[in-house]
Amino acid sequence: IELIIVIVIVGIVATYVIPKITLNVFKESADIDVFISNVRYAQHKSMVTGSRWRIKIDSLNSEYFLDNDSTSSNDLPQLPGEDNPVKLSSGISSNISVFFFDYLGRPTDNGNNLITTAINVIIGSKTIIIEPYSGGVYVQ
Repeated sequence: IELIIVIVIVGIVATYVIPKITLNVFKESADIDVFISNVRYAQHKSMVTGSRWRIKIDSLNSEYFLDNDSTSSNDLPQLPGEDNPVKLSSGISSNISVFFFDYLGRPTDNGNNLITTAINVIIGSKTIIIEPYSGGVYVQ
């Protein structure tokens, strides 16, 4: 009898808890992890090849893309495990929509000047910060 009562209680609790678990939290977390990985990929490629790599954020279409400064927009490089441009389910916005990385992995603008303010990229409800001068990336 005790076992049946425990099973009934677990069933009642499960009917209230399971619908509250949504996949949106997991999708947002995955989008953030992929974005940070791609920022580090662009920094790495800039440092290894000596050429500038760009990240361009398109808030209207909830996507961003990475490319080498010398490639055309029709010939985007293949990203490890991702399509390019990367489409996000959580939405994306930023205070600087286009930024580059130089041969030291530092964020620069189109004129190859160092960016002196933090780049704040908002994905869903989280903010990813790319530090000026060093290019450090973290979630706030």
